[in-house]
Amino acid sequence: MLEKSLQSLERFKSGLQNGADIVLLQNGRTNDIDSIVKELYTATPLPKNVKVALFALGGYGRREMSPYSDIDLMFLYEGSLDDVKPLVDSILYPLWDLKLEAGGATRTLADCSAMFGGDIRAQTAMLDARFVTGDEDLAESFMQLGQSQLANGRWRKRFVRAKYAEQAERFKRFGSSVYVLEPHIKEGEGGLREYQTACWIERVRTGYDLNIKNALPTEINYLLKLRAYLHLLAGKREDRLTFDNQLALAKEFGVDAPELMSSYYRNTASVHKNSKLITDEAAPLFKRLYKEWHVGRVKKIIGGSPSWQRLVANSDILPDALFMMHGSGELKKLIPSFENIYFRAQYGTYHVYTVDIHSILSVKKTVELGDRRSHGLISRIYKRIKRKDLLLMAVLLHDIGKDGTKDQNHTVRGAVIARKEALRLGLSEADADTVSFLVESHLIMPRLAFSRDLADPRLIENFASTIDKAEILDMLFVLSYADIASIGADVWTVWKERLLCQLYAATSGDSVYKDLARIKKRIEQSAPDQFTKKWLETMPDRYFIANTEDLIISHIEMFKAYLLTLEIEHGSPLLVRHNTCGSHSEFLIMAADAPGLFVKIAGVMAGNNVNILEADLNTGKDGIVFDILRVQNEVGKAISELTAERISSDLKAVLAGSRKVEEMVRPSLFLKKPVSEQAKRVVVDNDVSVYYNVIDVYATDRLGLLYGLASVLFNEGCSIGVAKILTHAENVQDSFYIRDRGGAKITDGERLGRIKDAI
Repeated sequence: MLEKSLQSLERFKSGLQNGADIVLLQNGRTNDIDSIVKELYTATPLPKNVKVALFALGGYGRREMSPYSDIDLMFLYEGSLDDVKPLVDSILYPLWDLKLEAGGATRTLADCSAMFGGDIRAQTAMLDARFVTGDEDLAESFMQLGQSQLANGRWRKRFVRAKYAEQAERFKRFGSSVYVLEPHIKEGEGGLREYQTACWIERVRTGYDLNIKNALPTEINYLLKLRAYLHLLAGKREDRLTFDNQLALAKEFGVDAPELMSSYYRNTASVHKNSKLITDEAAPLFKRLYKEWHVGRVKKIIGGSPSWQRLVANSDILPDALFMMHGSGELKKLIPSFENIYFRAQYGTYHVYTVDIHSILSVKKTVELGDRRSHGLISRIYKRIKRKDLLLMAVLLHDIGKDGTKDQNHTVRGAVIARKEALRLGLSEADADTVSFLVESHLIMPRLAFSRDLADPRLIENFASTIDKAEILDMLFVLSYADIASIGADVWTVWKERLLCQLYAATSGDSVYKDLARIKKRIEQSAPDQFTKKWLETMPDRYFIANTEDLIISHIEMFKAYLLTLEIEHGSPLLVRHNTCGSHSEFLIMAADAPGLFVKIAGVMAGNNVNILEADLNTGKDGIVFDILRVQNEVGKAISELTAERISSDLKAVLAGSRKVEEMVRPSLFLKKPVSEQAKRVVVDNDVSVYYNVIDVYATDRLGLLYGLASVLFNEGCSIGVAKILTHAENVQDSFYIRDRGGAKITDGERLGRIKDAI
C-alpha cells in the first residue's frame, strides 16, 4: 500500500512536470486514493446488523486532489456506533501511516438531516459528497436527503446568505484584495475558494453550476497547477504564495517572480470578477439595491471618455471610480504610465499590496479624511487644502516611478513621469510642477519624523527651507499619511501619527520651537519652586523642545520624588514610571548617570521581550539621566502592568549590580526567522546635526538587536543622545545620535570608520 501511494505521488509529479492536464492529474490522484480506501474498507468485515456507506467530502469529493490535499471521509452508518469504530480505525490509521492528511466523520442519516440546519461548512461539505464504497441503498438514502434539501426554498435562501456572509469574513482574514503581495491561493480573494463558493451558490440557487465553470476553465486550471506545484515544493499541504515560494515557483515555471505574480493577478482578477457576479446575487436585498444605484452613479461620472477633472470633482466616489477603471482597463487609457505599475509586486518592503492597488488605496485613505475625525490634525489640514485636485493626483501617482526601472530612484523617476501625466491631463505648468514636487518629496516627512531628532532646530529649519508655500507642506503632510496608512493593516499607528504631526507642527510654525526662554519662563510661573528652577537649569535645551509644557511639569514632579528618595536612601536611586499610550507604552527612567546605562536599559527591555520604538536620552548638567522610552511588546501592543513592574525590578537589580544584564539577554532570545533578509547597511551622516554624528543602521530585525548595537557604541567610547527605531515588518532602520563621552561631536574620520566597521 505504501508503494501504491508513492507511485501515485510520483505519477502526479511526473505528469505535472511534463505538462499533463491538471484536471486529469487530479482525477488520477483521486482514483488512486479511492483504490486505497476501498482496499482498506473491504479488509475489515462488518457485523451483519451494521450498514456503512463511505463518502468522500470536500475537495476529495469534487475529485480535486492536489498532491497533499486532505482526505475528508464520512462514514454514514446504520446500527451501533461501537460496531462501526473498528472500520473507521482500520481506514484512518493506515492512511495516517502513509503520511496522508485524513479525517473521518461518523454520522447517521438523522445526524446529516440535523446538520443541514447547522454549521454552514458541514452543510457545504455534504453538498460535495461523493459515494466511494459500501452500502448502496444507504448511500441512495443520503443522496435523496440532499435532493430534498435542494428542493426546499427556505433552506436554499438561508444557505446562499450564509455562504455570502462566510466569504465576507474569510476575505477579512486573508486580505480583501486580489492584489496582496503574499496571497493565499485557496482562501484569498480571487482564489479557489471564491470560485467554489460561486459554484455552490449557483448550484443551490439554480440547480446547476455550469455557467461559472464554463467561464473560467483556463484561470482555474492555472490556480490548480500553481497549488499542485506548491504542494510538491513544500512536501506538504501549502497554499500561501510567500515571497520564498514565489521565487521557487518562478524557477519551476521558467520565469522571474514578478512575471509569475503578474500572471497570478491577471488570473485571480478574472476569477474574482466572474465569481462576484454570482456571489453578489446572494447579498441581502438592501445591499444589492444600494450597489446597483452606486455603480450606476460611478459609471455615469466616469462616462464614455473619462476626465480627471470630472472624476476629482466627485471625490466621494473617486476611489470606487478608480477601482472600476482599473478593472476595465480605462485607467491605463486615462493615465498611460499606470500600465507600467499594473500587478507590480514590491519585494523587500513591508507593503501588502501591489503598486497599482496601493496607489488607489492611498487615494481612498485621503478622501476618507473628509468624513473622519479620528485623525484630528491630519483631517483638519486635508479639509482646508484648496487644491485637492493637485493633492489627489500626487497621491495617485506617488509611486508611479516603481515601474521596474532599477537604475534610478523611484521618487526621482516618478516626479518626471508625474509631471508628464499632469500636463497631458490638462494641468498648467505650475500645477504640474507642484504634483511633480510632491511625488519626488513624498518620503521626506516620514524619513525625518521616524528617524531624526525632531527637537533639533537646524533639522526643522533645513526642512522648512525646502517648502515655499504653506499649502505645499499641507499636501505633503496628508500625502505622507495616505502613503503609510494604505500599506496594510496596522501599519499606521498612534505613534507614527504623533511623530508626523510633531514634524508638521514644528515646520508650519504651530509650535514654540524657537523661543526657549519663553517656554522656561511659563514653566517656572506654573510651578514656582526650587525644584522647577533646578530642573530648568539641569536639562539640555533639546529636552524642552521635544516635550510639551504639561509633560515637562509632570516630569518635574517625578524629579521632586527622585530628590526626596535620594535624601532618604543616601545612595543612587532609580525611579521608573510606566504609562500606557494607545498602541505603545512609555517608560520614564530617572537615575544617576553611569557608563553603559543605556546598554543596561536596552538589555533589560530585550530580556523582557520588549521592543524599543524610540529612546530620548537626556543627561542633565548635574549627572542626572532622564530617559524617555516608547516601547511595545512582541506583538506590537502596549505592555502590561505586570511586565512593567518586572522591568522596573530588573532594572534596579542590574543597576545595583546584583544581576548581570548579559544573563538576561540570552542568545536564544535573539533568534527570529525573518521572511526575507534585508541587506545590512551602516550610513554615517555628519551634516544633519551640529552637535551629533548620526548613524543609520539598516538590518533584519531580531530581539536584542538594539541592545547589541548600543553595546558596540558604548565599547567604541560613544555616548547616545537620541535613538530612533523604525521597524518595517521584519526589517529595521535604527538611527543613533552619538558623540564621544566628553560631549563633543566626533570629527576624526578614521574613528568614525572604525565605529562603522564595528557595527
